Amino acid sequence: VNAVAGGQITALLSLLDQEPLKLISKAGQSITMADGRARAKGGIGWVMQRNLPADAVRFDVAGTLSDVRSESLVPGRVLAAKSLSASAKNGELVISGDGRIDTVPFSGKFSAPLGKGEGKSTVTGSIELSPKSVKAFNIGLPNGTVTGRGLGAVDISFAKGRQPTFALTSNLSGVGLRIPQIGWSKGAKSKGKLSVKGSFGSPMQIDSIVLAAAGLDARGNVRLDSGGTFKEASFDRVTVGRWLDVPVKFVSRGKGRVPTIEVNGGKIDLSRTSFSSGGGGGAGGGPITARLGELKISEGIVLTGFQGKFNTARGFEGSFNGLVNGKAPIKGRVVPQNGRSAFQISSNDGGRVLAAAGLLKNAAGGEMTLTLAPAK
Repeated sequence: VNAVAGGQITALLSLLDQEPLKLISKAGQSITMADGRARAKGGIGWVMQRNLPADAVRFDVAGTLSDVRSESLVPGRVLAAKSLSASAKNGELVISGDGRIDTVPFSGKFSAPLGKGEGKSTVTGSIELSPKSVKAFNIGLPNGTVTGRGLGAVDISFAKGRQPTFALTSNLSGVGLRIPQIGWSKGAKSKGKLSVKGSFGSPMQIDSIVLAAAGLDARGNVRLDSGGTFKEASFDRVTVGRWLDVPVKFVSRGKGRVPTIEVNGGKIDLSRTSFSSGGGGGAGGGPITARLGELKISEGIVLTGFQGKFNTARGFEGSFNGLVNGKAPIKGRVVPQNGRSAFQISSNDGGRVLAAAGLLKNAAGGEMTLTLAPAK
């Protein structure tokens, strides 16, 4: 059969899904997977016989899809394109071109078997990584965390009876990243590694996220609420340079608010930090709660059993307590000063603190207040 066809995409898909072919159903898709118009031209060939197997039908058809819109190919998202090319050849349906997912530009290819295989189909391509992406996908990052524009490679797999799974990877070229709470940033010109894996559903699941860039290495997962909005992110281990090695959890405080940071375990070396001075009010930072195995203040002075509550809205500030070198209890405050951190530490047994710090071997008693100001 040599054919020229034009009409609604749904009508064309319905024709391909008639008995005995059932091509769309066998590919794990629905005839309503996309709206728009289609024009196609080509040939279809088969042998006249009873109980014709679907993979005995030969296709060589090419066409154009226009004004395409789908709410099922990427569940929970609107996929739209002004024009896409389509072909059915060598047992495979391929649709490719440029479009957008919600408001985010993409370029990709949808592939599905025709009449054979186990009903698996795939989407491969690239998607924009930018502040627009963060907003469109309700990732929950504060304004200014992501700047610039880069590309991520996307693979989506569809299998009949299962939620579609996805994988996103990027070298982050062109993308700027910033976490002012810990004084960390990555320039748009530098590269890194981002890997995200999960599945679409209600809500979408993010089972694995790996970020390595500019001295930061983080591995964990992200939870979204039923509306697909960021709820919390848990990282078993986050390292930054030589000063931070901790498990971290980011917990949402609601739309437009910086998440709470929870640290439970690990080590921090404050003598090597460069915390941001913040500024700009409450939108610029959020609360941090920390329970650490070890917090290094300076060479020879380490706090064990450390607990603290801090805020970064106006720079790094808050209160804490712990044991000096595991022996003498102290409490203190940290405040921003000249873009860095200043400390005031106090104890009801200053002599014991001095002995524990190795400053005096034989000392006991006395009230103590120690102020540490950052040097040049």
